[in-house]
Amino acid sequence: MNELIALEFKDEYGAVVIDVDAMQSKSAERLCNEDFNGSYFNSGVMYINLREWLKQRLTEKFFDLLSDESIIKKLKYPDQDILNLMFLHHAKILPRKYNCIYTIKSEFEEKNSEYYTRFINDDTVFIHYTGITKPWHDWANYASADYFRNIYNISPWRNIPYKKAVKKHEYKEKYKHLLYQKKFLDGVFTAIKYNVMKG
Repeated sequence: MNELIALEFKDEYGAVVIDVDAMQSKSAERLCNEDFNGSYFNSGVMYINLREWLKQRLTEKFFDLLSDESIIKKLKYPDQDILNLMFLHHAKILPRKYNCIYTIKSEFEEKNSEYYTRFINDDTVFIHYTGITKPWHDWANYASADYFRNIYNISPWRNIPYKKAVKKHEYKEKYKHLLYQKKFLDGVFTAIKYNVMKG
């Protein structure tokens, strides 16, 4: 964190972390600007230069872009895409450790309980859990979720139960995790519930 605290801005709007490789060329093509290929960032973790934000009236600019029909049709991730449009050539780039992107779905897709260590390590400052399953879901019983759960267990919210599946897409993801975790009975019942909801 000391590195962030010591960060000095000039006229940059903020500091960001470049998104995963798979997002680069797709985003450049979608936003019709090759400059995004290699500079498209993930908006999950941003360190904003508030002086420049206010000076450049970026809130107004954000909503102007959001109301522009020619822009709206290009957007896949509305807030992130617009922030990228605004910050292009106006951002400091931070190392990956400040926005370590990990999808818990990888646990059953990769079938490797150590897979997360390719992304989350001792240098990681912020973990950005993407996808449907989050560490606060009751089926996210993995070492990759322990970073959140260890803090949760000593927090004032520790008595609030983990979130259960409620929506159809959560049931779909949950049953796959349960089957991978060899909780076959729960997995089958959850799959049945998902199929009933699916209709």
